[in-house]
Amino acid sequence: MERIVLEVSEISARRWNALSREEQEGLTRLLEDLVLQLIEDNSSAAEFPKTVNESETVYKTTQEKREQRMRQERMNELFAFLEKQRQEAEKRGFSDDFLQNIMDELANRQLWEIMKKGSKEAAASGLTQGKLNELLEHDD
Repeated sequence: MERIVLEVSEISARRWNALSREEQEGLTRLLEDLVLQLIEDNSSAAEFPKTVNESETVYKTTQEKREQRMRQERMNELFAFLEKQRQEAEKRGFSDDFLQNIMDELANRQLWEIMKKGSKEAAASGLTQGKLNELLEHDD
């Protein structure tokens, strides 16, 4: 192990000195983990000095990174869950093609309902096949 010296406020120094040796060793391990995490989180040289010199920035940066990691972990858990469900569905015969056929059938039913509704509205407004043919002939 190597030693490093940190400059801290007088209050922090007094509190540190009041700790037992075991408590100091525990905090030392936590500080080492924190330093390593900060260095890892701030891989660009331009960001590193800012986080070292400004404790509020360190906290915010570390907190934002922690929240981002937690969101990423939740997303990874969700993707893993969805992949597991996809594999289970595939085992039961629900292949991508099968599911696409279901979606196509649903879309076709919806389209058919739209066409029926449009046909009823056209008939209600007086549009007949003859009038439609005339409109199409003049459209050319």
